Amino acid sequence: MNKYTNLFAGLALVAGMLAASCTNEDYPVYDTDQKDGVYITYEGEKAETDSIHYEYGFQLLTQVTLKIPVKLMGMPTDRERTFGVKVIKEQTTMTEGVHYSIDESKLKLGPNQLEGAVEITFYRDKDPELTDTTYIISLELQETEDLKAIQGQSFFQITYSDKRPTKPEWWDENKLDVYNFEVAQWFFHYFYLTEETNPPVFNELINRYGEYFVDAVKMQGPLAMYDNFFAKYVLTPLYEQYKDHPTITIPKPELH
Repeated sequence: MNKYTNLFAGLALVAGMLAASCTNEDYPVYDTDQKDGVYITYEGEKAETDSIHYEYGFQLLTQVTLKIPVKLMGMPTDRERTFGVKVIKEQTTMTEGVHYSIDESKLKLGPNQLEGAVEITFYRDKDPELTDTTYIISLELQETEDLKAIQGQSFFQITYSDKRPTKPEWWDENKLDVYNFEVAQWFFHYFYLTEETNPPVFNELINRYGEYFVDAVKMQGPLAMYDNFFAKYVLTPLYEQYKDHPTITIPKPELH
């Protein structure tokens, strides 16, 4: 299963460049004689975030593709232009093909485009040590015949792992039996389907407890406060899925 994830939101157009020298009355001016360049947009909680950490958590994904946004510093043209990226080996512990792959066909700006991305896919099912180990990859934009890499904004680092979440405080063994990571994955799978089938309650739960209920606690947790909703949309399909399982027993939910 593939899932594409934008690392950052908000795409601003490039307004100009910093001049070599300026006064309080000067404005940035782009030098049309210089080679156009590309840079990584560092956006997020901090003004300049050049690294992230990714975990699969409760998702059922076997791989995920992250996009590192890249923007143009210069003028758009009516032709396609490519940019390069290099893996900094001395700052990387991942193995290509086992932990990641980079789609080199996407390292480009299309005609009249101001932005592109480095698309890197991380694999979940090719290294059993991923559940106990955090891996690192360090990337740096590289100059090509078309575009140069802007110094100071060409580096990015990603760490990732598949460390399994522990039992949530709100987990109710009377309704879900003893905590099991696989069951928790399917619990959230069925829950996130309700974004389409029952969006008002879905949005209310996300606003109250956060994504994957990271803000929920034992008292007044989702299963206690939304008993009938979960019995209908989540616990019933879970019960049907595991009713013939040899070791996992989901209690039959009661609908009110």
